[in-house]
Amino acid sequence: MFLRWIRRLAIVLAALAIMSLFLMMLQTVIDVLASNLAGRPIPGNVEIISVYHMVLVVFLPLAFVELKKEPIAVDLVYRMLPEMLKRCVLVVSYLITATFFGFLAWQTGTDALRSFNMNEMMMGAVFVTIW
Repeated sequence: MFLRWIRRLAIVLAALAIMSLFLMMLQTVIDVLASNLAGRPIPGNVEIISVYHMVLVVFLPLAFVELKKEPIAVDLVYRMLPEMLKRCVLVVSYLITATFFGFLAWQTGTDALRSFNMNEMMMGAVFVTIW
């Protein structure tokens, strides 16, 4: 039951990343067309893509990649280990990874709330609200 819920959540997150990638592509094409044909690019296009779209495209599909067991791996030494030691290595690496992403989520969440409460802006061609 729990694993099925995790799989569905991973699929939903990957779908959101795909939609964000498509919107990023569409926004870039519209920006290029507007810039070349009308001389009026989308204000803050680079800032919007880098602050919003790229974050979604990079981080949302991570759970799906892990479930499919297709992350980039370098396992020269791992292949030579006995099965029991392989399991220990996997458990330790999962714990370290979960701890890292837990801290990352906590810190970025804290930073996001602080930026949101301050109405923090990114300076570029135009001001873009962060978070």
